[in-house]
Amino acid sequence: MRYCVVIALLFVAACDATAPTDHVVGIYELETINGVAPPFSDTTPTYQRVFTANTIALNGDGTYVEIQFGRLTQDGRVTPIETTLSGTYTHDGETVRLIYFSGGQFWFTPGSVSRGGLTLFRGGGPSIYRRLGPNSLTCAPAFIAGCR
Repeated sequence: MRYCVVIALLFVAACDATAPTDHVVGIYELETINGVAPPFSDTTPTYQRVFTANTIALNGDGTYVEIQFGRLTQDGRVTPIETTLSGTYTHDGETVRLIYFSGGQFWFTPGSVSRGGLTLFRGGGPSIYRRLGPNSLTCAPAFIAGCR
């Protein structure tokens, strides 16, 4: 009987240790960059690129996925844009840092996180994200699909 109790306690402890209870884990939707809400335009003489939404999912295993949505207009043709970035993140309390590899080098994005949102510090000023999802990402595809 004593062994059954020990095994049961170990099983419960293992379940608790792997559960994504961290306040960082969640789904975040971009609200503003440097105080301006989307959409954002990038226009040159040959094209216009419009970013309409950006969603980040911070997963319990220390990985993240960021999806940017928009459209490209070039020569009168409009093409949808969906860019996906993925990498890892670290955090210590409310400090967070996204890390991804692109173009032969590592890129780091510093930021902070709270239960209500995520702030990332990129070149265009602070990017403010609102927390959408719960502490579990089992429903992440539904949230991300809704951002298009």
